Amino acid sequence: MKKARNIIVFLYVGLFLSGCGSSPRPGGSEREGHFYFILNEDRQSVTITGYARTEQEINVPSQIHGLPVTVIGDFAFEKKELTSVIIPDSVTVIGDYAFYSNKLTSVTIPDSVTSIRVAAFGANKLTSVVIPNSVTSIEVFAFGSNQLTSVTISDSVTFIGSAAFINNPISSITIGENVYIANGVLTGEIKADSFDNNFPVFYNRNSKRAGMYTFNDGIWSFNLQ
Repeated sequence: MKKARNIIVFLYVGLFLSGCGSSPRPGGSEREGHFYFILNEDRQSVTITGYARTEQEINVPSQIHGLPVTVIGDFAFEKKELTSVIIPDSVTVIGDYAFYSNKLTSVTIPDSVTSIRVAAFGANKLTSVVIPNSVTSIEVFAFGSNQLTSVTISDSVTFIGSAAFINNPISSITIGENVYIANGVLTGEIKADSFDNNFPVFYNRNSKRAGMYTFNDGIWSFNLQ
């Protein structure tokens, strides 16, 4: 009888450990390959929370443990010396400071992303960026302090937060109509427009029309597309 009971206990423990190894637990950070992740509350998707390698060019996986990666979490790739990143089309949210303070010169944002959050790509070396036709909001300092000279913002975007594109040498902005662009909104203790050189004022004075706006010799001009 005692031997049979021991066998049952052994089988139970073995099944329990096997289950823990084959599927992620909600709320707890785990690791697969080079990526740390957590199971989302829906138990059908995961959030990447960290990166454990030093490669400077990375492809973010579209699946972990057979579940889609839908969120790149806050601070997940902050200060990793990254130079380029490809984000899969499973991702819908790029979290606060997700790629902050790297050396990114290029990034591919898929048309599955709906929200680019606070300082997500701030303090990098991006020279151009295309915001796909799925994103609805670009939050505070999302692309601040890069080397952007041109920005293409899709018609789906309705909100651009304070300081979202400041400290960039932007000379060309392609944007849709009726976008809310922060103009002198308080960020902490600092008043900051979404863009430098009074672009929000010029855009508003042009009735928030869609088209290409160019900046030359200290003057904005508008080209209807």
